[in-house]
Amino acid sequence: AVVSTQSTGEEGENVAEGKPTTSSSSAAGGASEHGVDGNKDGDFYKESCVSTAVEQGPVWWSVDLGHVITVGHVIVFPRLDRSYSKYLDQAMVTVGEHECGRIAFQKNTPWYLVGCGGVQGDTVTIRKDFGVLQFCEVVVLTT
Repeated sequence: AVVSTQSTGEEGENVAEGKPTTSSSSAAGGASEHGVDGNKDGDFYKESCVSTAVEQGPVWWSVDLGHVITVGHVIVFPRLDRSYSKYLDQAMVTVGEHECGRIAFQKNTPWYLVGCGGVQGDTVTIRKDFGVLQFCEVVVLTT
């Protein structure tokens, strides 16, 4: 799927949609595969968002891209029905072993664009050091 420049300001092929996913845990109907189902709706209760359980240690979600890909950007669509920083603030986005950057929570932000600068990897992971991780879609754009 191609992401429209009108929605995010970036364009390219979304190489994550429909790919296999895993997560450290799942809670409240927030299955890991919801993160790449193509539905960017930020309403958690429409059953298209990811949620880990509350954990003492690291919480994470990952998508297997199937082969090594050069990644330009990762776009994370947050939960928008509640504006809680605890769901995404300070989450690290990685491609393979390469750290692209941390998400800095901002109220009512429709998406977070994380630049990866053309690093290569076969997985994209979103990780927090503790707590719960919730978001509604991840788009991975090639360079």
